[in-house]
Amino acid sequence: MCKRNGFNPKCEFETNPKVLERRRFLSPTTSQTLLNIWAERNDYHHLNPSIEQDRKKLKNLARGKALLLNEVEAAVFNYSVNDGKLVPKYSQYW
Repeated sequence: MCKRNGFNPKCEFETNPKVLERRRFLSPTTSQTLLNIWAERNDYHHLNPSIEQDRKKLKNLARGKALLLNEVEAAVFNYSVNDGKLVPKYSQYW
């Protein structure tokens, strides 16, 4: 998303949603949702010993992250219809 808007993403992911928000390429809600998806990502991704190993809890965590991703997708690819034509809210992502 950063590249589509003409700038290079920062190495620290957490910075990028806030920059996109500040530059008005994302709403504050979508920015926060991306940060919520990212939260605890390394523990889950690498299955570090310090994280929950209960399969039911991991399944619920994965489901929650997938639902948040669905929210981001809906916001980023949001559109309206004008005279029978799709009008993307953020055309740079289409």
